[in-house]
Amino acid sequence: MLTAKNVSTNKVSDYFVKGHLQKLDSRWYGKGAQRLKLSGEVNNQEVFENICAGLSPDGSEKLSKRFLNPKSRRAACDFTFSAPKSISLIALVAEDKEIIKAHQLAVEQTLDLIEEQYASTRATIGGRRQIFNTGNLVVAEFDHIESRELDPHLHTHALIMNMTQLHSGEWYSNFNDLIFKSKKLLGMYYQSCLAEKVQKLGYSVEHNDHGQFEIKGFKQQDKEEFSKRRLKILASVSQKSTWSEREKAWISTRTPKVNIEIEELKQKWVQEATKLNIIFPKPRLKLDITVPSSNQQDLNQDFKDSENEENLIYTQYNAEFLRSIAQNMEKIISTVLEDIGVLDDNNQVFETNPFTFYKQEDTILIQRYDGTEILKDGKFTSETSLEDFENLQEFTLIAIEHIQESQSENLNRGIRR
Repeated sequence: MLTAKNVSTNKVSDYFVKGHLQKLDSRWYGKGAQRLKLSGEVNNQEVFENICAGLSPDGSEKLSKRFLNPKSRRAACDFTFSAPKSISLIALVAEDKEIIKAHQLAVEQTLDLIEEQYASTRATIGGRRQIFNTGNLVVAEFDHIESRELDPHLHTHALIMNMTQLHSGEWYSNFNDLIFKSKKLLGMYYQSCLAEKVQKLGYSVEHNDHGQFEIKGFKQQDKEEFSKRRLKILASVSQKSTWSEREKAWISTRTPKVNIEIEELKQKWVQEATKLNIIFPKPRLKLDITVPSSNQQDLNQDFKDSENEENLIYTQYNAEFLRSIAQNMEKIISTVLEDIGVLDDNNQVFETNPFTFYKQEDTILIQRYDGTEILKDGKFTSETSLEDFENLQEFTLIAIEHIQESQSENLNRGIRR
């Protein structure tokens, strides 16, 4: 699950640095952080507060074109990546540290996507107010381990700071509207990245609604006993509630935090698991995973090559999960191809290497260059390969970029009017 909210300067520093929750690790991330020479652990209170206030790390320079009260300005957007309950149980109660690393890597893989596709600012150039893609963010990550009800809950607060550097070298506020609009898709992307890594660690997974998944092997009762926060949320909404309704319930049902020593907390979880006779699933194999860091090396190298990896996506992912991803891809691609006029009632076929797109009533058919059908009726076919999937992901990202540009143009027209 991915939730998002804006946080002000006067609230964020105490919450994230002084330890109102048990923390595993923290780190600076993003190309913007690199440009400010921020790396490693987020452990300097003064530097952190300067960044939250829109200043340079040493506080000597204002990194904003406009003057805003440092105490009331938007310091950051808090994107909270929450791992599935089975992930939290294996990572925190069974203490499989490789699962923690997989979560951290999936978070940073999603942050890379946000930085590449959504990092932007509004600036007046040549007398025109415009939105510019910047391709850099300053992010402070904080890994936490418990819910407000003190259940095991592995989650990462990724604070996307309210600053980004324009190509001219000047720093501006980060324009995050497009990120908020896409947070459901980004949440699904995080879940997809995490599911891939968990499976390559040897665990089997089962996919649920809303693009989410769990590791196979747990009884539903086991997960519910450690999900008091989630049960409280579900109790306040209907059984067929939407993602938006559940997010509102997540906010309205929050309780005050309780501080407890980390070792005492873990001991409590182990005792509860023993009492429930929980049997933790074991992985079929183990792969080494690189610990996340704030440099820009490929954090996913350990997952890329597997000698016995099958080529078809249905050997790697659950069918229900793939159906959800396919429907989202189809909707985005169809919208863009119709918008640019290459696939509509007058143009039934559009070819671009390596795909051919066919308009079919309310859906589209996608074929590989050799005529093999890979997406039909909103589903991937049994012939869809991992390479097809990766190529479609890339094409979808290009389509998302087109949608962003269209939205920006419409917004700019509104500003000029």
